[in-house]
Amino acid sequence: MIAAVKIFVKRIIIRSLFLVVMASAIGLIVNAVRTPNVDLFGYKPPKQKILEKAKAQAKRQEATITVIGLAKALALQKGGRALFVDARKPSEFASGHIAGAINIPAEDFEAAYATHKASLNGAGDIIAYCSDIECDEAFELAESLRLELGRTIFVFSGGMREYGDKGPVSR
Repeated sequence: MIAAVKIFVKRIIIRSLFLVVMASAIGLIVNAVRTPNVDLFGYKPPKQKILEKAKAQAKRQEATITVIGLAKALALQKGGRALFVDARKPSEFASGHIAGAINIPAEDFEAAYATHKASLNGAGDIIAYCSDIECDEAFELAESLRLELGRTIFVFSGGMREYGDKGPVSR
């Protein structure tokens, strides 16, 4: 009689485990094929990943680089939400820069961007500049920022030479 009870209990346990495994498998399958599914283990259906990539790429393509002159740069600065980004080397930045500007050298973008990412994300208008109209570093920096941030970046073409004493300068 004890042997019969053991066999009966063993069958009940095996059947219970089988039911739990089957219910879990069916639940996972239903969750995977259902449109408003629960995100398990960070899984996203391929279609959703493709849509997210397409949206991010479209946002980057909408962003532009706009060249501005001194009058527009000063107007944006007076508005108070503009962030000037100096593309020159740190030694040039230290010798004098637009007041409130941050330094992200075009040649060392990755490291400097990581340092200033929060400032850039919180900024209104972002204005890249370098030494003068013949300097390409501001355009290189603007392109990198446009791709990273997915937004329009202004380039003040006159740079520090044109800005000179027209606005506040820090040393």
